[in-house]
Amino acid sequence: MQSWYLVNIDKKQVNSYRGPHQMNWYCARGDDEQPCRSIFPPCLSRQVDVWCNSDAMIAQTSALFVLPPELLCTVFSALHELHHAVAFAVTCRYLLSVGRHHILRAEREFYAPWAACRLICIGSKTDEDDLPESMLTSEERAEVAAWSARASEYADGSGSEDEESVEKGFLGYIYSHYRLALSRAWTMHRFEGALLLMEAMKQDNARHDQPPYPHSTYVSDYDLFDTVFGLHSNPMHSGPHSLSLRPQYPRGTRVLCNLSKAEYIREDGMTLAWGPRRGVLWYHVLLSLICWSSDPENGMPVLGNRAKCAHRGRWAGDKICMAVFEQLPDLELNAAGGRDWTDVSRDTEELLRDIWDRIQPPLLADDSGQDIVQYMEWEIRGDRNHE
Repeated sequence: MQSWYLVNIDKKQVNSYRGPHQMNWYCARGDDEQPCRSIFPPCLSRQVDVWCNSDAMIAQTSALFVLPPELLCTVFSALHELHHAVAFAVTCRYLLSVGRHHILRAEREFYAPWAACRLICIGSKTDEDDLPESMLTSEERAEVAAWSARASEYADGSGSEDEESVEKGFLGYIYSHYRLALSRAWTMHRFEGALLLMEAMKQDNARHDQPPYPHSTYVSDYDLFDTVFGLHSNPMHSGPHSLSLRPQYPRGTRVLCNLSKAEYIREDGMTLAWGPRRGVLWYHVLLSLICWSSDPENGMPVLGNRAKCAHRGRWAGDKICMAVFEQLPDLELNAAGGRDWTDVSRDTEELLRDIWDRIQPPLLADDSGQDIVQYMEWEIRGDRNHE
């Protein structure tokens, strides 16, 4: 059984991953939302519109707030961290209104850093020269070749004796040049600044709860920051387990998009997830399309013609993101060559149905059975009216 690595080529990041091993393919939950969240750009909370169109926030009298919007936008552009941009914006309604598109940009960079990047889930048994065609640029191929030449020197003993042996090819380049991402530690490190700021706000809120502070239009800095940032830290608890992510996502039919091939998969086209086949997550769909290895044994129980190419994901190494169907016209500017979008939901549905029915045959039941279980956030929702 080979190991698998979820790789972002553009960001030079890797998430050590065991899939698509059969046991992990169906049973894993936990951090499996991270690949999905990292490619789905959020939108601003609807509460921002409420605040900007009401008197909930009172403008300050500082000279800073009489500066023209162009200068304030320059200030926002210098605030690269999301928690800095949000903290500045919630100072008053005017700044929140001026900084809307800056906050949205920062939120998308923060919550969806892998959106529109080249992704591949590569197996450890991939040969040195076996990669998807045109996945790497000429400069990247030169870098990998240089690394392989260096690794060959160490292998034949011509390298420095105190140097450890290194693996050749793209996998060796990943091991030595790519950084770990999407792990729990990686997530907590990125949220550390926001958590510290929220802790200070929580302490300040205690003073505002006492007379003479309270008044009818008061909204605490903690609540403002919490809502706009999309991070919820329970004030009654502390530590990483009190953290929950709740950025706002656009409403509509979710789609997984391949910007390189101008293809997409509609959530409402994945009938596999309806009724008795509950439990299909978006990351299952993603992995089924981007797995790549020279060894056809990938742990997925696929038979027939698909068994010959299940280890050759047709989206491996392509630019991928998540969106809602209504956003496809806006994404056309980023799609390959301005081509029209192609719906490939049916082909993906057939592949996943083949895998699912062999892994979990007990789940195959009468489709008339009514499912009352709440859908998970990243689960394919067969019934769009189910909330």
